[in-house]
Amino acid sequence: MATRSATPKGAVKAKKSASAPKTQRVKPGTNKQAAAERMKLFVEAMIATNGNRRESAIRAGLSQKTAGAQATRLMKNPVVQEMLRVRQAALSEKYQLSTERTLLEIARIAYADPRRFFNEDGSLKGIGELDDDTAATLASVEIEQNFEGRGVDRQLIGFTKKIKVWDKNAALEKAMKFHGLYELDNRQKGEGLAALLAQLEK
Repeated sequence: MATRSATPKGAVKAKKSASAPKTQRVKPGTNKQAAAERMKLFVEAMIATNGNRRESAIRAGLSQKTAGAQATRLMKNPVVQEMLRVRQAALSEKYQLSTERTLLEIARIAYADPRRFFNEDGSLKGIGELDDDTAATLASVEIEQNFEGRGVDRQLIGFTKKIKVWDKNAALEKAMKFHGLYELDNRQKGEGLAALLAQLEK
């Protein structure tokens, strides 16, 4: 038969020993080292994607569902902003990128004159004969051999040369954005509409 031992009067029950503090678990990707690595990946992706924030966040390993919001959060981080600035500056120096050079290349395409590709007799100039401005607009050159006859009688009778230039309209659009012409046009339209509404209210 089981018996219960009584606690003597005046005796103090022993307190349970305090349990050791629980170790806080760090979710994967939230520690400082992982966060720093993720910021680095995000910055590199921003360079590779030409500034596509959402795609950069995805490439950095963030969820596709929250990539947009996470990208916005990262871009507000002063550390990320400085990392991106330093990386862009390093690339600009390495490849000699400058605002002046970029605008020059846009201007060359935007104001290209196709007549400069040809000689006075209508024949196509060789690449070495093109001036710098015209050569910069050249996207590709194709040369096809033309033959006559078949088999052993087949003879080369000439060449067909095709050239392709960079998109002039795209270059002009970039130039217009640089000059703020779209904003000016939209502002003028807005002012015209405001004036019309004011007249109608009279």
